[in-house]
Amino acid sequence: MIKESIDLVNGDADTMVQRIREFSNAENDLHQYRDLTHPGFYFVGDNVDMRTKVRNMTIYNQQKDHHMYQICAYENRISGNHLDNTVAKGDANTVPSLLSYRINMGVLMKREQYSEDMPDICEFMHKYVPGHNETDDWTKQPEKVLSGGDYLTFERHKQAQSSKRNGRTPTKRLEGLVPKMEEFHNQGELLKLLYSTSLARDQGTLYAARNTINARNVTQDPDDDFYAASNLVEKVTTAYIITGGLTHFGMGSIDSVPCKHVYDGEVWNTNDMKEYIRDQARSFVKTFTLSEVPKLPEYGPNCNTCNCRTVNHRGDVNTNHPNDLDVEHCNKVFKDSAHSNRGVFTEKVVARVSKSAMKVHEIIKQFDKVCNVQVPSGRHKTCDKEIDIITLVKPFQACNLFDFIPGRSHCAYPNIKENPLTELDMEFVRDWIAASLKKFQNNISISRTILLFQNISSSEL
Repeated sequence: MIKESIDLVNGDADTMVQRIREFSNAENDLHQYRDLTHPGFYFVGDNVDMRTKVRNMTIYNQQKDHHMYQICAYENRISGNHLDNTVAKGDANTVPSLLSYRINMGVLMKREQYSEDMPDICEFMHKYVPGHNETDDWTKQPEKVLSGGDYLTFERHKQAQSSKRNGRTPTKRLEGLVPKMEEFHNQGELLKLLYSTSLARDQGTLYAARNTINARNVTQDPDDDFYAASNLVEKVTTAYIITGGLTHFGMGSIDSVPCKHVYDGEVWNTNDMKEYIRDQARSFVKTFTLSEVPKLPEYGPNCNTCNCRTVNHRGDVNTNHPNDLDVEHCNKVFKDSAHSNRGVFTEKVVARVSKSAMKVHEIIKQFDKVCNVQVPSGRHKTCDKEIDIITLVKPFQACNLFDFIPGRSHCAYPNIKENPLTELDMEFVRDWIAASLKKFQNNISISRTILLFQNISSSEL
């Protein structure tokens, strides 16, 4: 290799010019392909549940429940195909205002809760994965495309792929789909872990705060009213920050004077005051927050794949919302259009309505706009939360929430060991493993005996 490089340098000028032109043309082709490369897309699905009521009910004509599944595809708003490693990447502040492009792929008369229906849903989505191949060529690998949904869909999706594990090709094994949980439903699952009705006497918990400010719209299940539960979390978080600030500065109340970390510089010196605020903010974050974030695991392909977790249909800042919440809006439009079919739900009707509902909705919306029809803005008004936050700060500060008191713990939370394996009875585990292996060996012996008997019987016949 070194000898060839020396010969190239010592060669004639025409050869050098020809090689430089080849490299230049290759670089130009690379930039052209980068601009033409598709930014990628991802799937998001959600269940659609409807009930048709009958006017004349008989023993054979009852109310019917229809369980379906809607799928939407979203184009990635952020693409790195056109970026160059040698120049600046651009202003990231313009990214949140980029428009989203959505494709309604239709509604399937399948239910994601059923194990026999979820493989059909996955096979329908996999047909649109780049690299999908119906032949028996096992060397062709499809591209990875994210498939989002709620927690139940996420679990059923993994089970569906497990049931196809013995497929001969990557396409039959559905390797082109990567299941993941979407943000809106993921936040609801997180609230279920943080919220418990057995924590009424434990100050600092969500349920105790709910009783303090009488937030009765937050029920036992936070998913019943997600916005009420998230509003409660926002108030409690703000009260936590204020209580931590009072503890940091040694203040007895919001109206009192700080006793710790007092600013002793000149009031008119703006630079010193800014530096003081930055130092106190750093000290507050290190003392009262968990600044160490665990690293991204290598076994999480749904986290390592670049995707957009929000959509934006207006092209403005602060108008982004989660992908699955947008599918919920599509479900509402589909239900309004489907009710006009008077309870007749066939695969043909559902396919036609699901692919035309959003377009018809946009036409009606534009027509109302031209005719100056007054419609609700869709924005929720915000009220003053100061009274509720101050009400929460008082009990937080009274119980010295940020002070370490030995032996203090929440009554409803069990004692969790740092390493749960320390409480295992290893002798019991050893006996259980031995018994399981013996049972597994006996089952294999019985299966072999049955197969041998069947082979002998078939040969005699």
